[in-house]
Amino acid sequence: RLSLKAHPVALLRPCLARDGYAENRRLADLPHGRRIKAAGVVVTRQRPGSANGVIFITLEDETGNANLIVWPKTFERFRRVVLQSTMIGVEGPVQRDGIVVHVLAERLVALDRLLGRLMAEVAATSAQDEAGFGLQSRDFH
Repeated sequence: RLSLKAHPVALLRPCLARDGYAENRRLADLPHGRRIKAAGVVVTRQRPGSANGVIFITLEDETGNANLIVWPKTFERFRRVVLQSTMIGVEGPVQRDGIVVHVLAERLVALDRLLGRLMAEVAATSAQDEAGFGLQSRDFH
C-alpha cells in the first residue's frame, strides 16, 4: 500500500529479499571483505576530478544509506546502469576504514522495473478508488 510515510523501497522489500538483497543497515555490522547484495534509490552520483575516474554513488533504502565505490573498469561494464538508473542493486565486498563503510561495486543491476511496477500498482489502485467514489457534482449554469 502506498503511504506518504513509507519509503518506496520498503514497499519493494519482499521482492528484494527474495532476490537476496539485504537492508542497508546491515552494512554497519559486516566485517571488511564480506560480500553483500544491497539495493536502493540513487541519491547521489559523484565523479570528482581528483578521483582518477572513480565514481561514488549513494543508495538509500528504508533503513539507511549504502555508499558505493565504482572503479573505472566496473563503470565501463555497467555504464548505462550507473548513469541512468533511478534504483540500483549492487553486489560486492564491504570495505571498512574505521567507521566509514563502502561497498566495492563489482556488479550493478538496474532495478527501475521494480519502481515502475510499484507505480503501475499505485495508478491502478487510484483508478479503482476514483471509479467507485460515486460523488456527483452540482453544476450551476
